[in-house]
Amino acid sequence: MSLEGAETITDGRRGEGTYQHVMAAMEKFQRARLLFGTSITLTRKTFDQATDERFLRGVIAKGCRIFFYMNYVPVAPDRDDLQLSLGQVGLLRSQLEKHRATLPALFVSFPDEEVKLGGCLAAGRGFIHINAYGDVEPCPFSPYSNSNLKDMPLEQALDSPLFDRIVHSGVVLDESDGRCALWKRKEWIARISAATEFTRSCFALEDHARSIVP
Repeated sequence: MSLEGAETITDGRRGEGTYQHVMAAMEKFQRARLLFGTSITLTRKTFDQATDERFLRGVIAKGCRIFFYMNYVPVAPDRDDLQLSLGQVGLLRSQLEKHRATLPALFVSFPDEEVKLGGCLAAGRGFIHINAYGDVEPCPFSPYSNSNLKDMPLEQALDSPLFDRIVHSGVVLDESDGRCALWKRKEWIARISAATEFTRSCFALEDHARSIVP
């Protein structure tokens, strides 16, 4: 269940009444003794409130046991000011250590946790993303694809040239600044995606030609 922090901030982004709607849903899940969590986007402006212990304890009291923090990734070029500062990135790490030791909940941070695992886990190293249209993408923050589940099984999509180029490129995909490694290199990903799409088109044309030429 997605929140942005307390009621004013959540409703400001997601619409009036959203916060109370989420709280009511949490209470229903709690009464049913179901395990559930919340996803919170961290921006430079909402950071303090969204990581505040009093806020977290209030959500925990509703039964929430998982907090999944996602550092804001700008889509529009004029929204870079909402990204976490380097100071906030460092502070988040220390705060999560404290929260894990003192609060009865699981805390996960993206993309920061990937740093501990050797860098970006996208493109099949740890996960992939399938969008609403069936496109198989490296991750939710890298909306590029050269395979779709309408055209091929998942196993084949996982072997896509795009994923292979990303994983074996030798490019260091580092998120130590708290920012998505692929989004920082979106021009590079776009070039790879275009190149692999061209290659796939050539193979498709070649297969078509073989089918019509005796």
